Amino acid sequence: MCGSPLTVACGRCGTPAPPDARFCGSCGAELHASAATADAGPAVAAVPREERRVATVVFADLSGFTSMSTNTDPEEVRALVDRCMSLLTEIIERFGGTVDKYIGDAVLALWGVPVACEDHAERAVRAALEMQRCALEHTIEFGGLTLRIGVNTGELMFAPVGPEHQRQQTVIGDVVNIASRLQTSAPRGGVLVGEETWRATRRAIRYEQVEPFTVKGRDAPLDGWLALEALAAAPGERPLSDVPMVGRDRELDVLIQTWERVVAERRPHTLVVFGAPGIGKSRLCREFRAHVEAEGVPVFRGRSLPYGESSAYGAFAELVKEIAEIFDTDDEADARAKLERRLESLPWSGDAAAAAAALSQITGLGYGAPDNRAVLFDAAQRFVEALGAEQPVVIGFEDLHWADRTVLDLVEQLATRVRDVPVLVLASSRPELFDQRPGFGGGLPAYTALTLDTLTDTDADELTRELLRGQAVSPRVLERIGEAAGGNPLFIEELSTSVAEGTTDLTRVLPGSVVSIIAARFDALPDRERRLLFDASVIGRTFWRSLLEMLDSDADVGAALAELETREFIRRDRMSLLEGDDAYSFRHISLREVAYNTLPKSERRTRHAAVAHFLEASHPNSSVALAPMLGSHWREAGDATRAIEYFSRAAEQADQAWAKHEAVDFYNQIVDLLPAEDPQLRRVKMRRALAMQAINHIRSGDVPAPTTSVEPADFPN
Repeated sequence: MCGSPLTVACGRCGTPAPPDARFCGSCGAELHASAATADAGPAVAAVPREERRVATVVFADLSGFTSMSTNTDPEEVRALVDRCMSLLTEIIERFGGTVDKYIGDAVLALWGVPVACEDHAERAVRAALEMQRCALEHTIEFGGLTLRIGVNTGELMFAPVGPEHQRQQTVIGDVVNIASRLQTSAPRGGVLVGEETWRATRRAIRYEQVEPFTVKGRDAPLDGWLALEALAAAPGERPLSDVPMVGRDRELDVLIQTWERVVAERRPHTLVVFGAPGIGKSRLCREFRAHVEAEGVPVFRGRSLPYGESSAYGAFAELVKEIAEIFDTDDEADARAKLERRLESLPWSGDAAAAAAALSQITGLGYGAPDNRAVLFDAAQRFVEALGAEQPVVIGFEDLHWADRTVLDLVEQLATRVRDVPVLVLASSRPELFDQRPGFGGGLPAYTALTLDTLTDTDADELTRELLRGQAVSPRVLERIGEAAGGNPLFIEELSTSVAEGTTDLTRVLPGSVVSIIAARFDALPDRERRLLFDASVIGRTFWRSLLEMLDSDADVGAALAELETREFIRRDRMSLLEGDDAYSFRHISLREVAYNTLPKSERRTRHAAVAHFLEASHPNSSVALAPMLGSHWREAGDATRAIEYFSRAAEQADQAWAKHEAVDFYNQIVDLLPAEDPQLRRVKMRRALAMQAINHIRSGDVPAPTTSVEPADFPN
C-alpha cells in the first residue's frame, strides 16, 4: 500500500531477501550492513513518488469532541480517540483505503493513492457509510459522539512535503480542501460528497441532493449530495448498458456452440472469457445467459469481489447459497436446513449428510469440522456433478482475477474431475489472472480460453451513435470519442455519457471513470514496465526504443517492451520514422494521456528536453523531417525560442508541399509562442493568412493567386 519494496537486495551479491531477514540466503552477508557499505546495489528504502493522481479523499471528524474534551481527563480523551481511530482504520483498510494522517479527533483517508483503483470513489463512499454504521453500533466506544464525514474526488498531487530531513508523503490540492469543507458542512451522522464523487458513484449509492452552501475561502457556493445507502449491486459491479450488443456475434456463437456440445455429448466443459476492463466480458456473458435461460436452463453465478470478501470460498460460496436459496438474512439453522433439503432433492452419490457439513463450512454456516481441504473439494465436486445429473446447468464464476487462491484451486479441480454430466463452467477474467496463476487452464481436459479484443472502428462507431441517439454531436467529438476509447465498449459508453450530459470537455480531459480504470492498470504493472510507459508517454503516441533506452539506461527496455505488448498496452509498428530504430505505439490515445498526466509538470519538462537533445544529436540530418516533433518537445520543455525555430521549419515545409492545413496549424503554434511585441509576429500572421487563403481557393476549385502578389500591408496584425 505504501509503495515500499517488499524485498531487500543484498549489497554484496544482489540476491533479494525478505524485508525482515538479517542475513543474505546466498552469500551470508549481513543485509543492512552490506547494503550500507557496498559500492553498488539497490537501495533498501523506497524512492518518494511525485505524481499527479485522480483520487478520492475522505475526512471523518468526531462531532462534539471539543466540548466533551473540555470536561474530560486528557488520558480518557486519548483512550477514546484511540478506540475510535482503531475502529475507523479497520474499515478504511477493509475497503482498500489508506490512512494519510490522524488530526486530533479526525482522520484523513485516501482511495486511489498510492495505488490506483478503478472504483476508488465507490469504495470511499461505501467505507464512509460503514463508518457511520460503526459509530451507531459502538456508541460506548465512541463516547456517544457522532461522525461528520466529507468525501471528494478529483486531481491532486501525491508527493513528499516538508523540510528535507522530515519529508512526509501526502496529498495536496483543492480536492483535499473541498473534502475538509464538505466534512465541516455535513450533518451529524451524515456523509456529504462533492460533485465528482456523486457522478462517479450515483449508480451504486442512493443520494439526496442538498441546497448549495457557502464555505470559508470560496466565493461560489458548493453543491453537495448526502449519501444515504449503498444500492444492491456488489462492490465494484457496474450496471450493464441496455443498448444492443455490438461486434460480439462471433464470440456469442462460440459460447452457444460450446454449450450445445456440452448438452449433446453430456460432457462438462470449462470456458473462460478473458479481456481488459470494460472490453465487454460481462455483457457477452449476460447475452449468453439470456439465451440459455430462454431454453429453461438454470444459470447460477458467483462473483469474486475486489474487496470486502466475506468468505474464504467467495464466489463458490455465493453459488451454493443461490442454488439452495439461502439469504444473508437467514439464521444459521434455517440456512443449514435449506442446504440439506436441496441436497436431498438431488441425485446424490455418497454421504449427503457429510456433504452438507462440508458445504456448510464452505458457505460459512458452521457445524462440523472436515478433516482437510480435500474433503471440502470432494463435496463441492459431487455437488456440481449432482446438479448436472439433475439437468444441464451453467455454473458461472465472474471476475476470476479477484479470486483468492482457494477458489482458483477449486475451479481447476471442478474442471479436471467433474465427469459425464452436462455442466458448463463459465468464467470471466482479466489477463491479470496469469500474474498470480501463470499456468491457469494448462492441462485441463476440456478447456477453452476466449479472448475479447477491442471493437473494430465500424463497430465502435455504431455503438457510439447508438449511445448518442437523439443527441446533436459534431463530427469532431465523435472522432475524439473514437480516438480516446480505442474500441473499448465501456470507454465508449463513459465518454458518450459525458458528452450527452455536458460534464466533460473531451477535447481537453477524459472522464474520471476512464482515468481511474487506466491508472489502476498502470499500478498493477511491475515498476520497470510502469516507469517505461511514463517515459514513452513523454515521447508521444508513437515512440522509439532508442529514446526509451536514453531516458532509462538502467532498464532492460527490450524485455519491458515485450511485456507491455503482451499486456496490450502498446503495439509494435511495422514502419519507423527513425531508420534502424524500432517504433511502438500506445494501443489507444487514452493510455498515453493518462500516463502523461500522471507525471508532474517539472518531470515532463525535463524529459521533453532530454528527448529533444537526443534527437538533435542522433539525427542531425533529419532536422526538417523531425521538425514538428522537435518543436513540440522544445515547447513542452519550456524553450520557446527553439520551439519557434522548428515550428517555422515545419510550417515552411508544409507550405511548400501544399499541405496548407498543416501549415496553418504550425503557424498557429508559433503565434501562441511569440510575445505580442515580437517583430516576427506580423510576418508569421501574414504567412498564416496566405495559407488560409490558399485553403479557400482549393475548396472553391479556383487557381490560387501567386503569393508574391500579396503585400504585407494587406494583412492587419
